[in-house]
Amino acid sequence: MQGNAVRLLIEKDGKQHVLFILPGGVITGLHTDDLAIIGHKQVRRASDVEFDNETQLWKGVIREEFRTEGHNHIFYAKTRAGVLEWERYYFEDCYEPRNWI
Repeated sequence: MQGNAVRLLIEKDGKQHVLFILPGGVITGLHTDDLAIIGHKQVRRASDVEFDNETQLWKGVIREEFRTEGHNHIFYAKTRAGVLEWERYYFEDCYEPRNWI
Protein backbone atom coordinates (compact mmCIF):
# COMPACT_ATOMS: atom_id res chain seq x y z
CA MET A 1 0.00 0.00 0.00
CA GLN A 2 1.16 3.47 -0.91
CA GLY A 3 2.45 6.06 1.60
CA ASN A 4 2.36 3.78 4.65
CA ALA A 5 -1.44 3.95 4.88
CA VAL A 6 -3.05 1.53 7.30
CA ARG A 7 -6.10 -0.45 6.15
CA LEU A 8 -8.69 -0.69 8.91
CA LEU A 9 -11.55 -3.18 8.63
CA ILE A 10 -14.61 -2.39 10.75
CA GLU A 11 -17.63 -4.65 11.11
CA LYS A 12 -20.94 -3.00 11.99
CA ASP A 13 -24.43 -4.47 11.77
CA GLY A 14 -23.08 -7.53 9.98
CA LYS A 15 -21.40 -5.47 7.24
CA GLN A 16 -17.72 -4.82 6.79
CA HIS A 17 -16.39 -1.33 6.09
CA VAL A 18 -12.84 -0.51 5.03
CA LEU A 19 -11.17 2.71 6.14
CA PHE A 20 -7.64 3.90 5.52
CA ILE A 21 -5.61 5.88 8.04
CA LEU A 22 -3.10 8.02 6.15
CA PRO A 23 0.06 9.67 7.44
CA GLY A 24 -0.89 12.83 9.31
CA GLY A 25 -4.07 11.28 10.69
CA VAL A 26 -6.32 11.59 7.64
CA ILE A 27 -8.97 8.86 7.53
CA THR A 28 -10.53 7.95 4.21
CA GLY A 29 -13.13 5.39 3.19
CA LEU A 30 -16.15 4.73 1.02
CA HIS A 31 -18.71 5.84 3.60
CA THR A 32 -18.52 8.64 6.18
CA ASP A 33 -21.82 8.12 7.99
CA ASP A 34 -20.22 6.38 10.98
CA LEU A 35 -17.37 8.87 11.41
CA ALA A 36 -19.31 11.60 13.27
CA ILE A 37 -17.91 10.38 16.59
CA ILE A 38 -14.36 11.43 15.65
CA GLY A 39 -15.24 15.09 15.19
CA HIS A 40 -14.95 17.49 12.26
CA LYS A 41 -14.79 15.81 8.88
CA GLN A 42 -14.12 16.97 5.36
CA VAL A 43 -15.89 14.90 2.71
CA ARG A 44 -14.76 14.50 -0.91
CA ARG A 45 -16.87 12.66 -3.44
CA ALA A 46 -14.84 9.70 -4.69
CA SER A 47 -17.07 8.50 -7.51
CA ASP A 48 -20.18 9.24 -9.50
CA VAL A 49 -22.95 6.76 -10.25
CA GLU A 50 -25.63 7.74 -12.73
CA PHE A 51 -27.74 6.39 -15.57
CA ASP A 52 -26.14 6.86 -19.00
CA ASN A 53 -28.90 7.70 -21.49
CA GLU A 54 -26.68 6.97 -24.49
CA THR A 55 -25.79 3.39 -23.51
CA GLN A 56 -28.99 2.76 -21.49
CA LEU A 57 -26.80 1.36 -18.70
CA TRP A 58 -25.79 2.53 -15.23
CA LYS A 59 -22.31 4.05 -15.21
CA GLY A 60 -19.81 4.42 -12.38
CA VAL A 61 -16.79 6.71 -12.66
CA ILE A 62 -13.98 6.97 -10.10
CA ARG A 63 -12.89 10.59 -9.77
CA GLU A 64 -9.31 11.43 -10.76
CA GLU A 65 -7.87 11.97 -7.28
CA PHE A 66 -9.12 8.54 -6.14
CA ARG A 67 -7.78 6.50 -9.05
CA THR A 68 -5.28 3.70 -8.51
CA GLU A 69 -3.10 3.00 -11.53
CA GLY A 70 -3.77 -0.26 -13.33
CA HIS A 71 -7.45 -0.53 -12.40
CA ASN A 72 -10.67 0.26 -14.26
CA HIS A 73 -12.07 3.68 -13.39
CA ILE A 74 -15.25 3.47 -15.45
CA PHE A 75 -17.79 0.67 -15.16
CA TYR A 76 -21.17 -0.06 -16.77
CA ALA A 77 -23.90 -2.38 -15.52
CA LYS A 78 -27.56 -3.09 -16.25
CA THR A 79 -28.48 -2.18 -12.68
CA ARG A 80 -27.47 0.55 -10.26
CA ALA A 81 -26.80 -2.16 -7.69
CA GLY A 82 -24.26 -3.70 -10.07
CA VAL A 83 -22.34 -0.43 -10.28
CA LEU A 84 -22.49 0.02 -6.50
CA GLU A 85 -21.08 -3.49 -6.07
CA TRP A 86 -18.19 -2.63 -8.43
CA GLU A 87 -17.62 0.64 -6.53
CA ARG A 88 -17.41 -1.23 -3.21
CA TYR A 89 -15.02 -3.80 -4.71
CA TYR A 90 -12.79 -1.03 -6.11
CA PHE A 91 -12.50 0.87 -2.83
CA GLU A 92 -12.14 -2.17 -0.62
CA ASP A 93 -9.81 -4.29 -2.77
CA CYS A 94 -8.09 -2.13 -5.41
CA TYR A 95 -7.82 1.41 -4.04
CA GLU A 96 -4.47 2.71 -2.81
CA PRO A 97 -4.98 6.02 -1.02
CA ARG A 98 -2.74 8.99 -1.76
CA ASN A 99 -1.21 11.03 1.01
CA TRP A 100 -3.34 14.20 1.02
CA ILE A 101 -1.27 16.02 3.66
